[in-house]
Amino acid sequence: TTEIYTLSLHDALPICLNQSQKSITFPAVLNLNRGWIEYVLVTKTGKTHESLLRTEAEPNKIHAAMLLLNAKGAGPDAFAEPTAQPLRGDKITLELIWTTKPARIPVSRLILNRKTKTAMEDQWVYTGSHMEQGRFVAQRDGSIVSLINDRAALMNYAGPSRDNDENWEIIPQDLPPLGTEAEMTVKLE
Repeated sequence: TTEIYTLSLHDALPICLNQSQKSITFPAVLNLNRGWIEYVLVTKTGKTHESLLRTEAEPNKIHAAMLLLNAKGAGPDAFAEPTAQPLRGDKITLELIWTTKPARIPVSRLILNRKTKTAMEDQWVYTGSHMEQGRFVAQRDGSIVSLINDRAALMNYAGPSRDNDENWEIIPQDLPPLGTEAEMTVKLE
């Protein structure tokens, strides 16, 4: 049997947790449809000026749902290593379903690696963020999914050029209009 739970604490947006598929799903909105970006997903208090998507889902609730799936993050020390080293953390996949297009697509198909002139590689890890001065940093900064090394973000791109903040560009073809709602699915591999 499939066990699906909805995690919603107080007035936060619900996060759907599917234990058998080792995934969580939550709402997001298309925030930008062209230009250079450093983030895939942030909250409205995050760096929206450089993020493909934004969400009302709170990073601490996303983190709680991932912990319920037994996700292991790397912690802030993972970023002290040279970028030539693999970024630690559980491998994940990121997929979107637009409300206007019912097909599930990998997030990596929406982002151009300017160095290779191809869609980015699908290499994501759950890094898990950390605490600073009693505050959960992903919640404080609104950072959820980063293309560049971001200690605050819950999830980070682990492939080549993750240290280059001018390498990532939105692929605008086939994107719906700004503000289009979507569902983001994060799945543990």
